[in-house]
Amino acid sequence: SLLKEKASPEIISKNLAELKANKISEKRHNHLVLGADSVIDLNGELISKPINRDEAFAILKKLNGQKHQLISSVCISKNGAMIWNFTDVSTLTMKQLNSDEIESYLTKIKDKELYAYGVYQIEADGRSLFSKIEGDENAIMGLPVKEIKEYLNGWGTMKNYLVIGNPIEHSLSPKLHNYWIRENNIDAVYNKRQLNENDIKGTINEVANGKIDGINVTIPFKKSVIPFLNELTPLAKEAQSVNTIYKKDGKVVGHNTDVDGFGYALKYINYDAQGKKVFILGAGGVVSSIILALKKAGASEIVLSNRTKEKAENL
Repeated sequence: SLLKEKASPEIISKNLAELKANKISEKRHNHLVLGADSVIDLNGELISKPINRDEAFAILKKLNGQKHQLISSVCISKNGAMIWNFTDVSTLTMKQLNSDEIESYLTKIKDKELYAYGVYQIEADGRSLFSKIEGDENAIMGLPVKEIKEYLNGWGTMKNYLVIGNPIEHSLSPKLHNYWIRENNIDAVYNKRQLNENDIKGTINEVANGKIDGINVTIPFKKSVIPFLNELTPLAKEAQSVNTIYKKDGKVVGHNTDVDGFGYALKYINYDAQGKKVFILGAGGVVSSIILALKKAGASEIVLSNRTKEKAENL
C-alpha cells in the first residue's frame, strides 16, 4: 500500500523496520526490541531482494556502473509501539562490470549475501563491487551503532508514562502519544499496562518513588484509584473521577481532563447544550465527567439509562 501511495523510500524503510520491532515487542512485554530494514533507490526505482540467482544477476546488471542510494532504518519498540527510530541515507557507486565478472561474483558469494538488498554486503565480498562508498558503513551494514548507543545511553533519564486499565490491549494511546513525543523531540516513552484491582496501589507507588512520571487511567479504574492518591484537583474531586495521575510537590495528584475534553468537543462541533435535555445511555467510567461537563455547559436536564439501576443511581 505504501508503494501505491508513492511513499518515499525513507518512509517505506522506516515502516518496514517498525513493523518488525512492533510485532516482536507485542509478545515481549516491557522489553526493548530493535528492528531494522533497508531499501535501495535507483533513480526513483526501488530495488527488491532477489528470490533466485537469475534475479540476482538481473539486479546487478541494473545497478552496474550506476550510483544508487541505500536507505537504512532502525526502530526500537516497547509493548507493540515504536518509541525511537533513525534513518540514514548512503550513496554507493558500483563499478562497471561485464557479465563474466558478475557471474564470477555470484559464484563465490554465500546465500546470505545473494539474497540481500542489492545482492551485496559491504562487510563481505560485496565491497569489491564498488568504486565509491559514501556514508556511515555501520548504517550501510544495517546497524547505525553510534545513534543506537546514544539513544540507549539516555534511557535511564527518559521520562516514563503509561496508561492503565483492564482490558488495555486495545488501547491506541501508546501509538498516539509516542508519535507526538517523537515529533516534538521529547525525551520520553509512553506504554500501556493491564492491572487488576490489587495492582493499583503498587503502580501508584511507582509514581511516588519516581519510577513512573505520569499515568493515564481508563476503565475500570477511574474511581478505584482515588483512595491511593494524596490529593485531587478541584475538577477531579467534583467529578469523583480521575484519568490523569502525576507527582507535584512530593504528592501524588489525581486530575481529570475528561470534563474539559468533552466540553471542548462540544465547542469544536459548535453544539450549544444550554437549556438542552440530554439522554446518556450507559454509566461507564467517563459518564460522571460527561455529566459534570454538561452541567457546566448549561444542560437543563440529564437523563441516564443503564443496565444496572444501582450504578446509575450512584452517579
